[in-house]
Amino acid sequence: MHPKHYRIRLFFDICYGLAVPIACLSFVDFLKNIRLGYATIPCHILAVALWVGARVLYADFIQWREMKRLGARPIPCVSGKWPGNVDILFNMMRSYKTSYLVDPYLELFEKYQATTLNLRILWVDQVCDKLEVLCLACKWIIFHFFVVTLSLAVD
Repeated sequence: MHPKHYRIRLFFDICYGLAVPIACLSFVDFLKNIRLGYATIPCHILAVALWVGARVLYADFIQWREMKRLGARPIPCVSGKWPGNVDILFNMMRSYKTSYLVDPYLELFEKYQATTLNLRILWVDQVCDKLEVLCLACKWIIFHFFVVTLSLAVD
């Protein structure tokens, strides 16, 4: 889908992530003539969580099978203390206020002794390479240098 249609894509993703498990649960309730009563909302939330978990496990299985077929090695995954590596995300956001842009990444590269890492934030593969991170830092420095230089030249 074209990037300018991101709202449509977001709508379909939300429908697929929420509407499908809720509709499946409601359909099973209708077929079996089950009335959940006060447990309706918790059961629907549980159905969505199970649906998302099943999708993540299925995607991991497909990647693992493809990796074995190609004879590849897995990229080291960062493992955080909280589910979905949310603590890693919070640490990165916190350190952006007080340190350089790439410091959190460089700390992770040092900790895992690797040049490529899979951050896996919110169970989504986010692969970052040390060289790519350093190039990003260089671009950021050059951009700020030119912004400062141009702002001084205008004054």
